[in-house]
Amino acid sequence: MLKEFWNALTGNSGLAGGDALDLLVVLLGNPGPEHRAARHNLGFMVGEQLFGEVAGAKTIQKYRGHFWAGEIDGVRTALLFPQTFMNDSGRSVTKALEALDVGTEHLVVVHDDIDLAFGRIRVRGGGTTGGHLGVQSIADLVGTRDFRRVKLGVGRPPGWMDPADFVLAEFESHELPTVGKMVELAARAVLDLAREPFETVMSRYNGEAG
Repeated sequence: MLKEFWNALTGNSGLAGGDALDLLVVLLGNPGPEHRAARHNLGFMVGEQLFGEVAGAKTIQKYRGHFWAGEIDGVRTALLFPQTFMNDSGRSVTKALEALDVGTEHLVVVHDDIDLAFGRIRVRGGGTTGGHLGVQSIADLVGTRDFRRVKLGVGRPPGWMDPADFVLAEFESHELPTVGKMVELAARAVLDLAREPFETVMSRYNGEAG
């Protein structure tokens, strides 16, 4: 049953059943064109980078999000872009985990981080949510904080600016080249999590600047 379900999602009879899924990658952001270029949508940007590796791929509406499953560079991957708005992301993630019948050991959440210097990424295996409400929603509804994360640094806002306004604002034009490099680096880190020991991936990417 899982194999038929997986093949129906991917349209690729060459992939194994859902129990062979390497990664469920959750890309955090807010839906709508007005949020597309915001700092808070870095997760979506990484998803688009990964999605761009697959010619002709299209998402479907599923699990309260945009969903795709298939193979990226040899990694059996499911991409989930929750469309619930950031602070309710856990509702989308729990639906996907249950339907795909995979545990949190397959889960990777990709998101922005204001406590990480702009342009840097960090791979973590759990820990606190760092005040990120999307990650908090997932932890609350999944019932654990023990899932892997790839964080992309946006840095702290200017002293006069509310952090919520800062992450919802778009990047400055001069920041865009660094954003592009950071997104590419994070996408590579996501796939490496399926191919190499966790500690190796952490050592390679933590502190790396885009």
